[in-house]
Amino acid sequence: MSLYILDTGLSTDELVRDLGEVFPIDVRDEPKERVTYCDTFDWRLFKAGLTLTTSRIGKQARVALTTGDGRVLDSIVHRAPSFASDLTPSPLPEIVEPVAKHRRLLPRARGEWKGTFISIVNEDGKTIGRLRIRVGKALLPDGGGEIPLAPRIEFLPLKGYRVEERKVTSFLKERMKVKREKRAEQAAIYRAVHQTPCDYSSSFSLELDPGMAAAEAAKQVHLVLLKTVLSNREGVTRDWDAEFLHDFRVAVRRTRSALTQLRGVFPEAATEYFKGEFRWLGSKTGPARDIDVYLLKIPAYRAALYPAARKDLQPLVKLLEEKKKVELGRLRRCLRSKRFHRLLEDWQAFLETPDTQDSALPHARRPIREVASERIWKALTKVRKRGGEIGQFTPAENLHRLRIDCKKLRYLITFFQSLYPPEALEPLIAELKRLQDHLGDFNDLQVQREALRRFAEEMMAAKSAPPTTLLAMGQLMGQLEGKQNKEREAFQDHFSRFTRTRTLKRFRGLFGPGPSGSPKPGTGRKNR
Repeated sequence: MSLYILDTGLSTDELVRDLGEVFPIDVRDEPKERVTYCDTFDWRLFKAGLTLTTSRIGKQARVALTTGDGRVLDSIVHRAPSFASDLTPSPLPEIVEPVAKHRRLLPRARGEWKGTFISIVNEDGKTIGRLRIRVGKALLPDGGGEIPLAPRIEFLPLKGYRVEERKVTSFLKERMKVKREKRAEQAAIYRAVHQTPCDYSSSFSLELDPGMAAAEAAKQVHLVLLKTVLSNREGVTRDWDAEFLHDFRVAVRRTRSALTQLRGVFPEAATEYFKGEFRWLGSKTGPARDIDVYLLKIPAYRAALYPAARKDLQPLVKLLEEKKKVELGRLRRCLRSKRFHRLLEDWQAFLETPDTQDSALPHARRPIREVASERIWKALTKVRKRGGEIGQFTPAENLHRLRIDCKKLRYLITFFQSLYPPEALEPLIAELKRLQDHLGDFNDLQVQREALRRFAEEMMAAKSAPPTTLLAMGQLMGQLEGKQNKEREAFQDHFSRFTRTRTLKRFRGLFGPGPSGSPKPGTGRKNR
C-alpha cells in the first residue's frame, strides 16, 4: 500500500472528479467517525508499530487495531477497553496483550475522520486497485477546538495490474501533486495536538560531561529522577495501573540511594533533610506496592494449582483487593498532603539553584567521572565482600542485604553510564543484571511465602475463607519454598560468574584506582 497526502489546496471532491475523468471508478462514502487513539503511558503500542483506536457505535464501542504491515482488525465490545484483556472476545488480545501486558490503555488523542472509498476498474470492468481518501481533523482536549489535517490517500494496487498501477500513481503525483507520507495516521494526530510519542520511558537516560563538577552532575541526575516522580504522580493517584506506582517508587528509592552514595557533593544538612523526607515518602508507597505485586502474582498462583483448586484462591483475591483500597486511600492522602508538596517544591528549588563557586565541600568541584568511579568501585568492593561471606546455611536476610548492595551498585552505574565507553560497560551491566535477577527471585520467593502465611493467618482469625482456600495457599507456600531452595543452591554459581577474574578485570579497567590510588581518567562517550 502507498500512502500520500494532498496538501496543495485541492479538495477531495476535485480529486474524485478528476480521477473519474481518467479512470472508471466506483465511489462509496464512509460515515464520519470520531476516534480515540489509545496507548500505554510508556507508548508500548506506538513503539511496536500498532495503532489502537476506539469509537462509539450506539451503546457499544468499536475497537480497531492497525498493525505495522497495514492490516486492520476490529471488534465490537461493550465498552472502551481499559486493558488488553478487555478486548475479548476477539483476536485483538493475542496481538495487544504481549505488548501492553498489564499497562492501562490510556486515551492519548482524539480525531474525527470522514472517508471516501474508491474502486478503480479497467476497460474490462475488473478492479485494478483501490483508493481510500481520509479527511480528518485533530480534536483538542476539553473542547478546545479542532485542527484540520491534510487529506490522506491510501492506494492499494491489486496484483497483476502493474501497468494500471503506474498510471494511477502517475496521475496522483503529476496531476494531483500528492506527496508521499511516511507518518501513520496517529502520528499526524499526535503532531497536531503537540503530543510527543515516546516522551516517557522508565529507563534512566542522561548524558553527562566527564569533566562536569560532581555537584552539578548530581543535580542533573536528581532532576531526571524528579521528572519521573512528577510524571507518574497522577497515574498513582488515579490507580491507572500498577506500573505508575512501581516507577514512582523506584525513582524515590534511586533518589535516596544517590543522596546516600554521593556524599560530599551537597551540604550535609540538605542531604540529611532530603534523605529523611524521601525515606518518609518511600515508606508511604511500600504497602500499596506490595499489594499490587501480590495481585499481579494471582494468575501465576492459579496456574501453579490443579485446575479444580484455582477457584479456591478467590477469597485471597478479595482480601487483597480490600487491602488495596485501604492502602491506596492512605497513599492518596500522602500525595495530597502539605508535606509531600513542600518536599517537591523544596527539592526542585534546591536542584535548580546554581552552585556557589567557593564551596568548601570535599567533592562538589571534582570532575564527576573521578567521583563516580570511586563510588562505583567502592560499591563493587562491598558486593564482593558480602557475597563472599554467604554459604549454604547463611540466613536469607544476608542475601537480601546483598541484593540491596547490588541494587545500589546498579543505580550508580545507571546514573553515570554516559561517562564510560558503552562497548566496555554493557557486558558488565549484563553480568550484574543476571546476579540481581537471581537475588531478586530468591528474595521475592521469601517475601511471597511470608505474605501468604500472614494472609492465611488473617483469614483464619476472621473466618473469611473456607479450608480449601487455606489448603491451596499451603500448596503454594510449599512450591515457593522448593523454588527458593533451588535458587539458594544456584547462588554460588551466579556469584562466581560475577566475580570471575575476567569480569573483575573489566570492572577495574573502568572504575578501579590507578597505581597512585586515584581513579584512571579513561574516556567517556563525549570525548571519544
